[in-house]
Amino acid sequence: MLPTAPILLVPLHPRMEIDAAVPARSPSAVLRDDYMLPHAISAADLALRTGIPAWHIRRMLIGSPFYPEESHRLAAVLGTSALYWLVLQARFELERVLREAAPGELDVH
Repeated sequence: MLPTAPILLVPLHPRMEIDAAVPARSPSAVLRDDYMLPHAISAADLALRTGIPAWHIRRMLIGSPFYPEESHRLAAVLGTSALYWLVLQARFELERVLREAAPGELDVH
């Protein structure tokens, strides 16, 4: 397990927003660049530690979504929370939807 930072509890609110000035990063990029590369963890190593099949880790690294079970397993090994990975995934997908939507397409009538 990697060193952990202090836990910060964030109360959820129905109108919660994330600072749009901070660019969204895919959970794949975060996993690779912030956890695997700095600690020289290969997909095979991470698979052994998490119990996630290596082929699935490789798919996650090229953009497959992170789901609750994988998020829980990553959290247990990497010293994060499962919610961290799920929020990264949700934010990345929300930004993609907004970027790809035609003008007015997401307006509610």
